Amino acid sequence: MSSSLRRKYYDDWLRFSLWPSILLWIILATVFTLIHCQCPWPRTPIHVSLHSDCVCGYSNVRRLSVQCSPMANFSQLLEVLNSPSVQRLPIDLLYINNATGLSVLPKNAFKKLDIQQIHLANTYLERIDKDAFAGLENRLNSLTLQNTGLKEIPAPIKTLKSLKTLDLSSNRIRKIRPRAFEELNQLSTLRLAFNHDLHLDVESFVGLGRTLKNLNIKGINLKHIPEAILNLTELAFLDLAQNKIEEIKPRMFRNHHLLTALSLERNLIRSMHPDTFVGLNDSLSSLSLLNNMLIEFPLLALSKLTGLRVLDLGFNAIRQLPDQAFRSNELLTLLALDGNPLKTLSLQTFKHLNNSLRGLSVGGKFFECDCKVRWLAEWAREYSLQITSRERNPQFCSRPQHLRNKLFTFIDLDDFVCPPLIPNNHLSSKSSITIIPTTTTTTTQQHQQQPKRFLQVSLHLQRQNHRQ
Repeated sequence: MSSSLRRKYYDDWLRFSLWPSILLWIILATVFTLIHCQCPWPRTPIHVSLHSDCVCGYSNVRRLSVQCSPMANFSQLLEVLNSPSVQRLPIDLLYINNATGLSVLPKNAFKKLDIQQIHLANTYLERIDKDAFAGLENRLNSLTLQNTGLKEIPAPIKTLKSLKTLDLSSNRIRKIRPRAFEELNQLSTLRLAFNHDLHLDVESFVGLGRTLKNLNIKGINLKHIPEAILNLTELAFLDLAQNKIEEIKPRMFRNHHLLTALSLERNLIRSMHPDTFVGLNDSLSSLSLLNNMLIEFPLLALSKLTGLRVLDLGFNAIRQLPDQAFRSNELLTLLALDGNPLKTLSLQTFKHLNNSLRGLSVGGKFFECDCKVRWLAEWAREYSLQITSRERNPQFCSRPQHLRNKLFTFIDLDDFVCPPLIPNNHLSSKSSITIIPTTTTTTTQQHQQQPKRFLQVSLHLQRQNHRQ
């Protein structure tokens, strides 16, 4: 694999920080590879738009996938899917994007169909009929209603007893009532991202404590971490990014012993209490604090996370790393520090990570590429450490000037140099010395003081020459 491709994978992995999700997605994509085929409806003039809007395929478990984008005539699609020749076909995924003329999801829309996943996005819905999902109560396991203009949780959803994934992102939902998902006792993934100003009741997630593993409440204008999550003890992934969180109460995650990945990026966090991550000691492997307002490295808070492998602290205001910064994080594999006003990195801080660290993001308008960071270039060669940066102009080195436009891995080792040090108080034996006598009240006093001063200077020069 080329170095540029490896660097791209690392950047993407580090930016999202939820590397287990990416791995799972790759596995699923491999298992459910589609074989493209002709869509199972007539090739007649009245069905021309369906053939142009939709593509079909079969998964390796012989279930049909129908994907339409944009969708000009959703009513006609439902009519065809419910025809006797098609309704007997099991459907893995019905994907509808940007459908026009669909303001109401009608009664019995899928009554005679066997569908496992429905994805409806970028389509305005005024209403969902209370019987819209009739027939799918024990069949549908994934439902996406994304950017549809919904203002509340649709009541018909509570009938979907087999639902495992529910995505209601980018709607206009303002409030989640208490026990809103209580009937969905198999729900493992819930996405409510970008429902701006969404209010969560303390009992909003009651009933999901033993099943919910993935919760996304990104971009809903949270000012603090909601107490509604306290009893979600099975959570593995929690996304709290792009909110307005300024501080985190101590021990807020004390019940989340299975939490693997936590994103707090793009909030307003300035500092962290030493007990912020109590409860996550061994479980948390991925943490993103990208784009916050941290001024000091949160040493005591991060020292609790002994299982941490991925850490993103990029684009904060951290000026210095203590020597003990990662002493407790011995499994650290991917680390981002770019975008901070860091001038240098000390080998003392990182030397215990030489066998684990595989990716480091660093650099920007403050970073100096001198002899103090030569060790980084040596690690890149000796341990295959990938050095990357999301900064621009300069991407890596601010100084010296001739390295500003160079990629870090292309800089020669001999270019990592420091200017020679010249002591400020160094006096050469050949230096000229001008003695200015102190002002005295009488000429006699002036002449009496001068021999004494000359003697002092002479002794000083003798000592200097002796040292040289």
